[in-house]
Amino acid sequence: VGGGGEGAQSDRDLSGVAPDVSLVSLKIASAANGVVEDVGFEENALAAIDYLIRHRDLGVNLTNNSWGLLEAEPSSVPGGEPTDFDAANAVVEAASAAGITMVFSAGNDGPEPGSINLDPGGAPSAITVAAACKGTDEGQGGSCPAGEITGFSSRGAADGTGPQVDVSAPGDQILAPVSPVSVLTPLTECLDPAEPLYYCISGTSMAAPHVAGVVALMQQVKPDLTPAQAERCLETTADDLLAPGIDIHSGHGMVDTVEALRCTHALTARTALGAAPTVVAPPSAPDTAAPSGGSLPATGGGVAVALLGAVAVGTALVLRRRRG
Repeated sequence: VGGGGEGAQSDRDLSGVAPDVSLVSLKIASAANGVVEDVGFEENALAAIDYLIRHRDLGVNLTNNSWGLLEAEPSSVPGGEPTDFDAANAVVEAASAAGITMVFSAGNDGPEPGSINLDPGGAPSAITVAAACKGTDEGQGGSCPAGEITGFSSRGAADGTGPQVDVSAPGDQILAPVSPVSVLTPLTECLDPAEPLYYCISGTSMAAPHVAGVVALMQQVKPDLTPAQAERCLETTADDLLAPGIDIHSGHGMVDTVEALRCTHALTARTALGAAPTVVAPPSAPDTAAPSGGSLPATGGGVAVALLGAVAVGTALVLRRRRG
């Protein structure tokens, strides 16, 4: 997913939304290590976020989370327990309080209302992203009409009381670099024989990095941009897709990169003139354990983005139709 939103440059005539950021990848699951379907990685994921909180000196102030927690039966794993969503939300809120903007994919269990990932994408401080269509006209390369939300994209709660989508971004047949041995290879929807390492993949996991990339650009404009400011600028400048206002399908609408950056510039100007920006303070950090397995590499100047995801080798790791 890093090739779409944050997107390191390649020898192709394309780049991601924010090609100059530094990337730090945190592996939270591996089929090679015996991860059981739907369970087994939750604690790793939360520990990875906690690690970033405890190591703010690494300079990571933004994460893309193309994963989500799905409630599991205790019998799925010997001695297992149901997912603790309160703990997941608490860690996300703690990261936000530490100044780390948390971007999450909404999930691929749509189009029914309330199908959004239960948590931690539903945490108050998380920016939860739906997958929008690219369009089917010549040159657009999508599978559904522009201006719509894909059928698979998870929706928010119909009554407005549960987790909701915040914004939308392209998630329909997104071109991305994929290793030939990746478990994502069977999920690819288009392939150019001349470019065997670039595949088209659909999913909210491909939409979230677009938004993370936009936030990275915003942080380059205003290095002290808070998570609350980032979310507000994204939501207030998004373009309506389905109907005026907020809806359970697209949230506030399609992210508008240019307008979000203008909003960020306005915040910078206000701060320079002495006006204190409004900051929403999330709850304090819980005391959770740091992950094992070594330390993260230090990053250079500019914006550093952490990518949290599952890496599987040899066998497919399926998370209830989560794609990309």
